[in-house]
Amino acid sequence: MKYFDNSIIKITTVGVLILSTHSFALSPKANEGKELYLDANCQQCHGLAENFDVKNYKAKNMSSLKGWVSSCDNALETGWFPEEQANVVHYLNEVHYKHKTK
Repeated sequence: MKYFDNSIIKITTVGVLILSTHSFALSPKANEGKELYLDANCQQCHGLAENFDVKNYKAKNMSSLKGWVSSCDNALETGWFPEEQANVVHYLNEVHYKHKTK
């Protein structure tokens, strides 16, 4: 029984670490962008991360992604500063789009 208890603890620990590393893998700008995205409740229109479908992405490059974020900022009246919009762009690009950056 002791072996079984230790195995469950190890498996649980590894599972928690795997789940938590996703947010730690983001750049500082993307982490801030994630907070802004969640605070603005962007998922009310865009759904959860699991619902993103690469084939249906409308932002085909970084320029169009910036345009979409700016448009959503205006529609939701978040009042984000340009650097905050840029951080949301970083977040979306790192997590979903994976466009090449300069």
